[in-house]
Amino acid sequence: MAKTEEYKTLELPSNYKPKKSEPYMCPTQLAYFYRILNAQREELQSNSDSVLNAIRLADKTEAVGVGDESDNATYNQDITMDLRISDRNNKLLQKVNAALDRIANGTYGYGVVSGDEIGGSRRAGEKNIFSGHKVLHLVRSKVLFTKSGSTLTQRFL
Repeated sequence: MAKTEEYKTLELPSNYKPKKSEPYMCPTQLAYFYRILNAQREELQSNSDSVLNAIRLADKTEAVGVGDESDNATYNQDITMDLRISDRNNKLLQKVNAALDRIANGTYGYGVVSGDEIGGSRRAGEKNIFSGHKVLHLVRSKVLFTKSGSTLTQRFL
């Protein structure tokens, strides 16, 4: 357990960033990472709910009307994409919850095997692991960018 759980209620300035001059994983830093991870958890849960609602709506819509083969293929592709997004969100949600658990038990910011400090730059980059806004937006709009050599091509799914 973290020394105290004051990080959950600690007020931080809106522009706060952890500093090297602060003690490692002090309550202020814990509050900073706790808020980031908590916001990501809420966003992932919301996205997961909206994807599942879209799948349910698509099932109801499909049951009402019967389309041609092309419509059915598009429908199946949409459902498959939504299921992939939901699966991705669930995996990311597990990672965010695990990080929040590490904050609660006082091991966040330390190597699992060695117990050594991970360091500020790596922890700051960790928040980017969980944020896939751009990828999710591209997937939802069914546009895929692929890099071939030195060119970036856009492909519509």
